[in-house]
Amino acid sequence: MMNSRKYVMRQTTFMALCHIPGILLQIGIFLLLKHFDLSVVWGALAGAILATANYAIMVFTSFKAAEMARMQDVAGGKKLVQTSYVLRMAGLVVILCLCALLGIFNLVALVLPQTFNRPILMIAQKAGKAGVPGQ
Repeated sequence: MMNSRKYVMRQTTFMALCHIPGILLQIGIFLLLKHFDLSVVWGALAGAILATANYAIMVFTSFKAAEMARMQDVAGGKKLVQTSYVLRMAGLVVILCLCALLGIFNLVALVLPQTFNRPILMIAQKAGKAGVPGQ
């Protein structure tokens, strides 16, 4: 059985590396549309970091909830996942708003990476689970 720290690090590293093509594509589209400036780079990087951190916290919480379920505390695990979701989303909104107020991030570039995690996991799964951590 893999310990939680090692598992979360493997999953998070996988997700972070998979964000790189998305960021590059995003920056390329801004270049093609002639809307590129340094705020796009900062926004894309900050957005990818936030999305990856959000994913890492979700994986850690899910791992802990599964451990709780194995110890016959299904209700506690469910409550942990629900609480984590609410706190992660609230924290993400607060951080995104603070980033927007700073004015150094392109808002579209900042928010767009928040949508990358699910497609990344779907593509990895369709590819025969090759490279998907934990499989």
